[in-house]
Parts: sequence; C-alpha cells; structure tokens
Amino acid sequence: MDCPAIDGILKEVGEIAGDVADKEVLDAALIGAAQAVEHYEITRYGTLSAWAQQLGRDDCAAVMHKTLEEEKTTDKKLTTLAESKINRKAAS
Repeated sequence: MDCPAIDGILKEVGEIAGDVADKEVLDAALIGAAQAVEHYEITRYGTLSAWAQQLGRDDCAAVMHKTLEEEKTTDKKLTTLAESKINRKAAS
C-alpha cells in the first residue's frame, strides 16, 4: 500500500542524497530523514491506538500501542546515534 506522506519523505531523501557530497553530512541528513519517517509513524500508530481504544477494541489498541512503542524506541536510538557522534562529525 502506498503512502503519499512517506513517499514524499523518501523523495526528499533522494534529493538530499544527490546534493550532499560529504559522507558525514550525508549520514546526518539520512538520520534526520529516517527520524521524519519515524515521527510520521509515531503519529499514525498513536492515533490508531487511541481510536481502537475508543471503539472498545483493546486487542487492536494493544497491537498499535506495541508498535508505537517500537517506533519511539527506534526514534530514540536514532537521536542517540546522531547526538553521540554523527552530528559532530558532520559539523567538522
């Protein structure tokens, strides 16, 4: 299933990758793009979890909430990676 929002983010990533020659800067830009995808997914899974709960579908809400937590964990890992070394290398 296509998602125009994610497709737009991926198109932007392709454009960025084509414009950046420095590997360290490219790594930082790619992490930023990956986080844009994660943030989009976080909003969607959060909304779906809330809707499922409101509809009394605790089974579905639990699945959406689990996925939401996985997306948040991935986002935190990307932040840690960027802040611990990638962004500093890009700034050099």
